[in-house]
Amino acid sequence: MKAMNRRKLITASAVLAVVGLAATALPAQAAEVGVTSTQIKLGMTVPMTGTASLGYNKIPGAAKAYFDYLNANGGINGRKITLVVKDDRYVPTEAVSKTNELILKDKVMALLSPLGTANVKAVATSVNPARRGIPVLFVNTGFSGFADTKKYPTPYTVLPSYIMEAKIMGQYIKENMADKKIGLLYQDDDFGSDALAGFKTAGVLYNAIGFSPVPATTDMKDEYVKFFSDIYAKAVPGSPFDLNVLLGMNTAFMTAQALKAAGQNPTRKSLMAAIDSKGATFASSALVPVGYSSTSHVGLTGYWVGKYAPTGDLAPIGGTYVTYTTDSGSGPVVKSTYKRPAMPAKGLPN
Repeated sequence: MKAMNRRKLITASAVLAVVGLAATALPAQAAEVGVTSTQIKLGMTVPMTGTASLGYNKIPGAAKAYFDYLNANGGINGRKITLVVKDDRYVPTEAVSKTNELILKDKVMALLSPLGTANVKAVATSVNPARRGIPVLFVNTGFSGFADTKKYPTPYTVLPSYIMEAKIMGQYIKENMADKKIGLLYQDDDFGSDALAGFKTAGVLYNAIGFSPVPATTDMKDEYVKFFSDIYAKAVPGSPFDLNVLLGMNTAFMTAQALKAAGQNPTRKSLMAAIDSKGATFASSALVPVGYSSTSHVGLTGYWVGKYAPTGDLAPIGGTYVTYTTDSGSGPVVKSTYKRPAMPAKGLPN
């Protein structure tokens, strides 16, 4: 009996050893929601229909065009990125409902580029991604309040704030229109309050002058514009390459770098830690720096000033980009000396 028991023990040990070897031979698989050994799932709510859909409904297709290119070139450590898009019609209650679907039904790892101050606020209150530890990457609104990491710990802004825009506008007026009469008409909401806080007086500028943190979309000498426009033309033939497309593709490009920096098996926590520690060095089409750090979720920090052509395209005045940077507080507006990182090889995160 003792010999038999000994043989059973040896056999069982051998089986366990084989199982152990088989387990170590399997590819690594993250134990995070929305992450498997082959996929990373992200979710986006955006007005695909409704009053705000014009232009903004191109953002998901633009992001997907870059993600498809990325997936065709190996993805992120062998994982392909899947983007799940929901139509919120630019209605806060719809944004709440669709975000809940993304989190509870679609089980996305992170939320990407939600549009609109009211929508993001409603989601923060009713869905509370922060309580779940869900990253809200590259929020598509200029409301400065989202930079408050105590109140909004998981969103990361990407656009310069409305306060920054107003301060830069004021500086441009001071430098170029000092002899003009100035008046201010502002919107009675978060957008207008931010503008009022950053800009005490303003002129009638929007008819001729515009602001952008990224290059002109017609500037095919710019390596980022040329790269993204080529990918988009193949992905969505016949669709114009405009500012919404460029911003959507650039957001996807930054997201890919963040996921790559998050490690071999990314988690929600490691994704946010990667942006905190490395986000300020991410390559981007933007001509101004971002403000990400361990204490800041501030995105782009400035604009260049341009003039609209009859075609509606924005181009730098005098043909040269003059960029300004500032903050959402009392800091000065200064002409930027920022040197943008070169496009990584093949436009892929390294």
